[in-house]
Amino acid sequence: MAALRDKRRGNILDFSCLVVNPIIARAFNQEPQDLIGKIVVKKFLDRINYDLFPNFVKVVETGKSLEQDIYYNDQKEGKWYHFIAVKLGDGFAITVRDITERKNLELTLEETNKELEAFSYSVAHDLRNPLGNIESLIDFLQEEYKNHDHPTQNSQETFDVIYESTAKMQQIIKDLLLLSKVKKSPITLELMDLSNIVEDILIKLQRKEPQRKVELVIQPNIIAKADQNLFIIALENLISNAWKYSSKKDVTYIEFGVLSAEQQNLDPIINQCPLYYKDKNLCKQKLDRIYFIKDNGAGFNMETAQELFTPFKRFHSDNEFPGIGIGLSIVKRIINRHQGLIWCDSQVGEGTTFYFTLNNFVA
Repeated sequence: MAALRDKRRGNILDFSCLVVNPIIARAFNQEPQDLIGKIVVKKFLDRINYDLFPNFVKVVETGKSLEQDIYYNDQKEGKWYHFIAVKLGDGFAITVRDITERKNLELTLEETNKELEAFSYSVAHDLRNPLGNIESLIDFLQEEYKNHDHPTQNSQETFDVIYESTAKMQQIIKDLLLLSKVKKSPITLELMDLSNIVEDILIKLQRKEPQRKVELVIQPNIIAKADQNLFIIALENLISNAWKYSSKKDVTYIEFGVLSAEQQNLDPIINQCPLYYKDKNLCKQKLDRIYFIKDNGAGFNMETAQELFTPFKRFHSDNEFPGIGIGLSIVKRIINRHQGLIWCDSQVGEGTTFYFTLNNFVA
């Protein structure tokens, strides 16, 4: 496209087509040759979207390229087009792709996900009251049973099983609601001392199990920008996992720190990242600061790495390590909200190291 300017002021009045993309010609119900050399660009662009012409003018005047998706309804059917425009001389070159099929699929998936989120939230929320009623009734029945002339061990065990089952169900509901909340909560970034937060979490865990032999290594003064409410939840889940899965070791070892590209080669660590992301390009962004939480726990087989952050997916039985399998899904969603990445390296019987980034949200 060549710019046509006002001779006195130099303002761009319109553009003349030098070469025409067949897709954009079809969008105007024209043949490419019918548009070449014609001063019709502004008129046609206004039919699609009134912002397009001034945006293309900015491309020519500023040299900054433009890329966007545009919806156009030609009264027969709606179409989605992907535009890329770059400055070329005193004009611009534009490529246009028809992305209607892909865009419709994306919109369908987005709507489906919203419906599933709403369904999950509704079911989880509605189950809380009935479970609360069951717990209250069990309390009542147990008190009544204590006054019975011949209480039996089997009956008490039955009560215990019901208690454990309702408690687990309550935890599942709590985690499902949290999973939904994480996706919707606004992000408010503030400086956080991650070292202090990790230390506080571990102190609380130690108080519950004072008999445990523990070796903790916490790199001091690790400051980052993050949403305090959400990120504390992420750290609690990661540290609690390290604590739980190292519980069968003679000495529990947990380490928290940060790795910097200025101090060492991070390539061997970054090379593990693509195992967890279908879009491998995500892991090719500049990762010059990586946080980690390491333990010497049970570990897992890396052949199942891609399933690690799947809700309700567990690599250990309840008999080995009790749990539900939502915690890491919550962590990943929180990391995603911070435009970061999370992955891990693990060896069976030797422990696991979780790595995560916060994109450019570092202090």
